[in-house]
Amino acid sequence: MANEIAKIKAGLLALRTLLLAHTAAVLDGEIIVSAGNVLVACNAAAADVEIAFAFRGPVELPKLVGQAQAASAVVYWDAAAGNITTVSTANTRAGIVKKAALAAGTTVLVELHEN
Repeated sequence: MANEIAKIKAGLLALRTLLLAHTAAVLDGEIIVSAGNVLVACNAAAADVEIAFAFRGPVELPKLVGQAQAASAVVYWDAAAGNITTVSTANTRAGIVKKAALAAGTTVLVELHEN
């Protein structure tokens, strides 16, 4: 699977981050799951280098094409497919949809929230 990239849609005051040294190299905006939380890398880093990851705030994420996602719907990160879905089974809760996304859309604005 290719590295999926997110776009952070907030200033520093609206975004909450944590410091983490991920076991693999990450790209700026790369989406990972750590300790049951969906995180977005705030910059690129080599493996085992501590950087900031967003865990709360508005982030544009790739979504499951063909699935409409209503505003305020709870959504999940499907790590195997590399997208946001409304299907909870075998996926990690990511947050809620901030702006409805059409079925044909490729991205969705999600308010990330820790689990």
